[in-house]
Amino acid sequence: MRQTILTLATILLVGAAIEAKEPPGSRDALRDELRALELLELAAADGHAASRQKFEAAYCKLLERHPDSAEAHNAFAAFLYDHGEIARALQHWKETLKRHPGNAEAAFQFGHATLAHGETREALKFLAQAAASAEATAFQINSYANALYLFRHEAPGGQTSQAALEESLAQFERASRLEPANLDYARGYAETFFALPRPDWERARRAWARVVELTPAHADALGFSLLQAARTALRADHPRAALAYLDRLPPTRSQQLARRLRQQAETALNQKPAPSPPDPKP
Repeated sequence: MRQTILTLATILLVGAAIEAKEPPGSRDALRDELRALELLELAAADGHAASRQKFEAAYCKLLERHPDSAEAHNAFAAFLYDHGEIARALQHWKETLKRHPGNAEAAFQFGHATLAHGETREALKFLAQAAASAEATAFQINSYANALYLFRHEAPGGQTSQAALEESLAQFERASRLEPANLDYARGYAETFFALPRPDWERARRAWARVVELTPAHADALGFSLLQAARTALRADHPRAALAYLDRLPPTRSQQLARRLRQQAETALNQKPAPSPPDPKP
Protein backbone atom coordinates (compact mmCIF):
# COMPACT_ATOMS: atom_id res chain seq x y z
CA MET A 1 0.00 0.00 0.00
CA ARG A 2 2.80 2.42 0.92
CA GLN A 3 4.61 1.65 -2.32
CA THR A 4 1.41 2.33 -4.25
CA ILE A 5 1.05 5.71 -2.54
CA LEU A 6 4.66 6.63 -3.29
CA THR A 7 4.34 5.55 -6.92
CA LEU A 8 1.15 7.56 -7.41
CA ALA A 9 2.73 10.60 -5.77
CA THR A 10 5.78 10.32 -8.02
CA ILE A 11 3.59 10.12 -11.12
CA LEU A 12 1.69 13.22 -10.04
CA LEU A 13 4.86 15.15 -9.26
CA VAL A 14 6.42 14.26 -12.61
CA GLY A 15 3.23 15.34 -14.36
CA ALA A 16 3.22 18.58 -12.42
CA ALA A 17 6.84 19.22 -13.30
CA ILE A 18 6.01 18.83 -16.98
CA GLU A 19 3.04 21.15 -16.52
CA ALA A 20 5.27 23.70 -14.78
CA LYS A 21 7.19 24.20 -18.06
CA GLU A 22 4.03 25.75 -19.45
CA PRO A 23 2.80 29.21 -18.38
CA PRO A 24 3.25 29.55 -14.58
CA GLY A 25 0.28 29.31 -12.27
CA SER A 26 -1.43 26.42 -14.08
CA ARG A 27 -4.34 25.37 -11.87
CA ASP A 28 -4.17 21.74 -12.98
CA ALA A 29 -0.45 21.59 -12.17
CA LEU A 30 -1.08 23.16 -8.77
CA ARG A 31 -3.75 20.62 -7.88
CA ASP A 32 -1.56 17.73 -8.98
CA GLU A 33 1.35 18.99 -6.89
CA LEU A 34 -0.85 19.53 -3.83
CA ARG A 35 -2.33 16.07 -4.20
CA ALA A 36 1.14 14.56 -4.55
CA LEU A 37 2.33 16.29 -1.40
CA GLU A 38 -0.72 15.02 0.48
CA LEU A 39 -0.01 11.47 -0.66
CA LEU A 40 3.66 11.73 0.32
CA GLU A 41 2.67 13.04 3.75
CA LEU A 42 0.33 10.06 4.11
CA ALA A 43 3.18 7.72 3.27
CA ALA A 44 5.49 9.61 5.64
CA ALA A 45 3.12 8.84 8.49
CA ASP A 46 4.27 5.24 8.09
CA GLY A 47 7.93 6.28 8.01
CA HIS A 48 8.49 5.91 4.28
CA ALA A 49 9.00 9.43 2.94
CA ALA A 50 11.12 12.51 3.38
CA SER A 51 11.52 14.44 6.61
CA ARG A 52 9.35 17.39 7.59
CA GLN A 53 12.07 19.76 6.44
CA LYS A 54 12.01 18.28 2.94
CA PHE A 55 8.23 18.67 2.85
CA GLU A 56 8.55 22.29 3.88
CA ALA A 57 11.09 22.87 1.12
CA ALA A 58 8.67 21.27 -1.36
CA TYR A 59 5.89 23.60 -0.24
CA CYS A 60 8.19 26.60 -0.58
CA LYS A 61 9.04 25.60 -4.15
CA LEU A 62 5.33 25.15 -4.82
CA LEU A 63 4.70 28.70 -3.60
CA GLU A 64 7.48 30.01 -5.83
CA ARG A 65 5.67 28.51 -8.83
CA HIS A 66 2.22 29.64 -7.64
CA PRO A 67 2.84 32.81 -5.60
CA ASP A 68 -0.71 34.15 -6.00
CA SER A 69 -2.52 30.90 -5.21
CA ALA A 70 -4.62 31.06 -2.05
CA GLU A 71 -5.01 27.28 -2.29
CA ALA A 72 -1.24 26.76 -2.14
CA HIS A 73 -0.80 29.21 0.74
CA ASN A 74 -3.62 27.57 2.69
CA ALA A 75 -2.12 24.13 2.15
CA PHE A 76 1.27 25.29 3.45
CA ALA A 77 -0.33 26.94 6.49
CA ALA A 78 -2.25 23.73 7.25
CA PHE A 79 0.99 21.76 6.92
CA LEU A 80 2.70 24.07 9.42
CA TYR A 81 -0.23 23.87 11.84
CA ASP A 82 -0.35 20.07 11.67
CA HIS A 83 3.36 19.95 12.55
CA GLY A 84 3.08 22.20 15.59
CA GLU A 85 4.23 25.44 13.96
CA ILE A 86 1.19 27.28 15.26
CA ALA A 87 2.51 30.85 15.15
CA ARG A 88 3.89 30.45 11.62
CA ALA A 89 0.66 28.85 10.43
CA LEU A 90 -1.48 31.66 11.85
CA GLN A 91 0.80 34.27 10.33
CA HIS A 92 0.64 32.54 6.96
CA TRP A 93 -3.16 32.41 7.01
CA LYS A 94 -3.19 36.11 7.86
CA GLU A 95 -0.88 36.82 4.93
CA THR A 96 -3.19 34.79 2.70
CA LEU A 97 -6.12 36.94 3.79
CA LYS A 98 -4.17 40.10 2.96
CA ARG A 99 -3.66 38.79 -0.57
CA HIS A 100 -7.15 37.30 -0.85
CA PRO A 101 -9.50 39.11 1.60
CA GLY A 102 -12.55 37.05 0.63
CA ASN A 103 -10.91 33.65 0.88
CA ALA A 104 -13.23 31.50 3.01
CA GLU A 105 -10.74 28.70 3.64
CA ALA A 106 -8.02 30.96 5.08
CA ALA A 107 -10.51 32.80 7.31
CA PHE A 108 -12.09 29.53 8.44
CA GLN A 109 -8.80 27.81 9.24
CA PHE A 110 -7.49 30.87 11.09
CA GLY A 111 -10.73 31.08 13.09
CA HIS A 112 -10.75 27.35 13.81
CA ALA A 113 -7.13 27.43 15.01
CA THR A 114 -7.59 30.46 17.25
CA LEU A 115 -10.77 28.95 18.72
CA ALA A 116 -8.83 25.78 19.59
CA HIS A 117 -6.37 27.97 21.50
CA GLY A 118 -9.04 29.80 23.49
CA GLU A 119 -9.15 33.13 21.63
CA THR A 120 -12.92 33.08 21.30
CA ARG A 121 -13.71 36.61 20.16
CA GLU A 122 -10.90 36.65 17.60
CA ALA A 123 -11.99 33.24 16.34
CA LEU A 124 -15.62 34.27 15.94
CA LYS A 125 -14.61 37.30 13.85
CA PHE A 126 -12.73 35.13 11.37
CA LEU A 127 -15.34 32.36 11.33
CA ALA A 128 -17.94 35.04 10.57
CA GLN A 129 -15.72 36.34 7.76
CA ALA A 130 -15.50 32.83 6.32
CA ALA A 131 -19.26 32.30 6.53
CA ALA A 132 -19.92 35.65 4.84
CA SER A 133 -17.75 34.74 1.85
CA ALA A 134 -19.44 33.89 -1.42
CA GLU A 135 -17.32 30.73 -1.57
CA ALA A 136 -18.23 29.53 1.95
CA THR A 137 -19.18 25.86 2.22
CA ALA A 138 -22.06 24.44 4.25
CA PHE A 139 -19.51 22.94 6.64
CA GLN A 140 -17.86 26.32 7.26
CA ILE A 141 -21.22 28.04 7.78
CA ASN A 142 -22.44 25.30 10.13
CA SER A 143 -19.18 25.45 12.09
CA TYR A 144 -19.58 29.20 12.56
CA ALA A 145 -23.20 28.70 13.67
CA ASN A 146 -22.09 26.13 16.25
CA ALA A 147 -19.29 28.33 17.60
CA LEU A 148 -21.55 31.38 17.81
CA TYR A 149 -24.22 29.35 19.61
CA LEU A 150 -21.78 27.93 22.15
CA PHE A 151 -19.94 31.21 22.78
CA ARG A 152 -22.83 33.63 22.31
CA HIS A 153 -21.97 35.41 25.57
CA GLU A 154 -18.57 36.29 24.11
CA ALA A 155 -19.80 37.46 20.71
CA PRO A 156 -17.59 40.25 19.27
CA GLY A 157 -18.61 43.77 18.33
CA GLY A 158 -20.90 44.32 21.31
CA GLN A 159 -23.40 41.80 19.97
CA THR A 160 -25.88 40.67 22.64
CA SER A 161 -26.33 36.98 23.38
CA GLN A 162 -29.89 37.26 22.01
CA ALA A 163 -28.63 38.73 18.73
CA ALA A 164 -25.92 36.05 18.59
CA LEU A 165 -28.56 33.33 19.00
CA GLU A 166 -30.65 34.76 16.18
CA GLU A 167 -27.56 35.01 13.96
CA SER A 168 -26.65 31.44 14.85
CA LEU A 169 -30.14 30.28 13.87
CA ALA A 170 -29.87 32.09 10.53
CA GLN A 171 -26.50 30.47 9.80
CA PHE A 172 -27.75 26.99 10.75
CA GLU A 173 -30.62 27.54 8.32
CA ARG A 174 -28.18 28.61 5.57
CA ALA A 175 -26.07 25.49 6.04
CA SER A 176 -29.16 23.30 6.01
CA ARG A 177 -30.41 24.87 2.79
CA LEU A 178 -27.04 24.41 1.10
CA GLU A 179 -27.05 20.71 2.01
CA PRO A 180 -30.72 19.84 2.51
CA ALA A 181 -30.03 16.10 2.91
CA ASN A 182 -27.59 16.62 5.80
CA LEU A 183 -29.27 15.43 9.02
CA ASP A 184 -26.71 17.08 11.34
CA TYR A 185 -27.27 20.50 9.77
CA ALA A 186 -31.05 20.09 9.88
CA ARG A 187 -30.91 19.05 13.54
CA GLY A 188 -28.62 21.93 14.50
CA TYR A 189 -31.09 24.36 12.94
CA ALA A 190 -34.12 22.75 14.61
CA GLU A 191 -32.59 22.50 18.09
CA THR A 192 -31.61 26.18 18.16
CA PHE A 193 -35.26 27.26 18.31
CA PHE A 194 -35.51 25.92 21.86
CA ALA A 195 -32.79 28.35 23.02
CA LEU A 196 -34.68 31.42 21.81
CA PRO A 197 -36.87 33.28 24.33
CA ARG A 198 -39.66 33.83 21.76
CA PRO A 199 -39.21 31.32 18.96
CA ASP A 200 -41.24 31.21 15.79
CA TRP A 201 -42.97 27.91 16.50
CA GLU A 202 -44.27 27.50 12.97
CA ARG A 203 -40.72 27.65 11.61
CA ALA A 204 -39.61 25.32 14.40
CA ARG A 205 -42.37 22.87 13.48
CA ARG A 206 -41.25 22.80 9.86
CA ALA A 207 -37.61 22.39 10.94
CA TRP A 208 -38.38 19.38 13.14
CA ALA A 209 -40.60 17.88 10.44
CA ARG A 210 -37.54 17.99 8.20
CA VAL A 211 -35.40 16.30 10.87
CA VAL A 212 -37.95 13.49 11.19
CA GLU A 213 -38.03 13.12 7.42
CA LEU A 214 -34.23 12.77 7.28
CA THR A 215 -33.81 10.46 10.28
CA PRO A 216 -33.58 6.76 9.28
CA ALA A 217 -36.49 4.67 10.54
CA HIS A 218 -34.18 2.32 12.45
CA ALA A 219 -32.12 5.07 14.11
CA ASP A 220 -32.18 5.45 17.90
CA ALA A 221 -32.51 9.21 17.40
CA LEU A 222 -35.87 8.85 15.64
CA GLY A 223 -37.79 8.66 18.93
CA PHE A 224 -36.20 11.88 20.19
CA SER A 225 -36.92 13.62 16.89
CA LEU A 226 -40.56 12.49 16.94
CA LEU A 227 -41.01 13.87 20.46
CA GLN A 228 -39.50 17.23 19.50
CA ALA A 229 -41.62 17.34 16.35
CA ALA A 230 -44.72 16.67 18.46
CA ARG A 231 -43.75 19.41 20.95
CA THR A 232 -43.24 22.03 18.25
CA ALA A 233 -46.39 20.98 16.40
CA LEU A 234 -48.35 21.58 19.61
CA ARG A 235 -46.73 24.98 20.15
CA ALA A 236 -47.59 25.90 16.57
CA ASP A 237 -51.23 24.85 17.15
CA HIS A 238 -51.14 21.68 15.02
CA PRO A 239 -52.49 19.06 17.46
CA ARG A 240 -53.35 16.56 14.72
CA ALA A 241 -49.76 16.64 13.47
CA ALA A 242 -48.54 16.19 17.06
CA LEU A 243 -50.71 13.09 17.48
CA ALA A 244 -49.45 11.70 14.18
CA TYR A 245 -45.84 11.99 15.41
CA LEU A 246 -46.73 10.40 18.75
CA ASP A 247 -48.44 7.49 16.99
CA ARG A 248 -45.10 6.71 15.31
CA LEU A 249 -43.18 6.72 18.60
CA PRO A 250 -41.61 3.38 19.62
CA PRO A 251 -43.46 1.95 22.67
CA THR A 252 -40.42 2.07 24.96
CA ARG A 253 -39.49 5.69 24.25
CA SER A 254 -40.20 8.35 26.95
CA GLN A 255 -43.69 7.10 27.73
CA GLN A 256 -44.37 9.68 30.45
CA LEU A 257 -43.54 12.62 28.19
CA ALA A 258 -45.40 11.02 25.29
CA ARG A 259 -48.54 10.59 27.43
CA ARG A 260 -48.40 14.22 28.55
CA LEU A 261 -48.00 15.47 24.98
CA ARG A 262 -50.82 13.23 23.81
CA GLN A 263 -53.15 14.59 26.51
CA GLN A 264 -52.25 18.15 25.51
CA ALA A 265 -52.85 17.39 21.83
CA GLU A 266 -56.22 15.71 22.48
CA THR A 267 -57.31 18.56 24.73
CA ALA A 268 -56.33 21.13 22.10
CA LEU A 269 -58.13 19.15 19.44
CA ASN A 270 -61.33 18.95 21.49
CA GLN A 271 -61.23 22.68 22.14
CA LYS A 272 -60.89 23.57 18.48
CA PRO A 273 -64.17 24.86 17.01
CA ALA A 274 -65.80 22.62 14.45
CA PRO A 275 -65.22 23.76 10.90
CA SER A 276 -68.01 25.89 9.47
CA PRO A 277 -70.31 24.10 7.02
CA PRO A 278 -69.93 25.11 3.41
CA ASP A 279 -72.26 27.75 2.06
CA PRO A 280 -75.38 26.19 0.54
CA LYS A 281 -75.40 26.12 -3.19
CA PRO A 282 -77.81 28.66 -4.72
